[in-house]
Amino acid sequence: MKKYIFIFIAAVLAVSCVQDNLMEETLMPQNDVCVIRKGVTECSYDENSWQMGYNASENKFWACRDDMGEYFILTLKGSPVAGQSVKGDLTFTTSTTLVRQFGVKFEVASVEESGLIKLWNSNSSLGVVVMKLDNL
Repeated sequence: MKKYIFIFIAAVLAVSCVQDNLMEETLMPQNDVCVIRKGVTECSYDENSWQMGYNASENKFWACRDDMGEYFILTLKGSPVAGQSVKGDLTFTTSTTLVRQFGVKFEVASVEESGLIKLWNSNSSLGVVVMKLDNL
């Protein structure tokens, strides 16, 4: 029985290390507003062909391509504070579908002076980088 408990604990630790590595490798280097899922960038803001917005009273962040072919909307249940977690609802497009995730618990990986905020959910390997525009 002890052998199985040890194997289970080792497997849990290994999975959490992989998740932490994925966050460090895919989310933390990002300097652009984007959505990343399982290491793949699903949406990425381009200042030449995208618009973005922020509603402070609703903690709502959004970005969309000018033709609305790609977009994402993130509404947080509270203000993001580095090192804490915050729940949110995320809707985004991929090349083939619309994805909606409600009640996602994000770890606030960083809040930068520039207004850039990096959020991570390890359960679904989901990262979101948004910008508080009131800092500009």
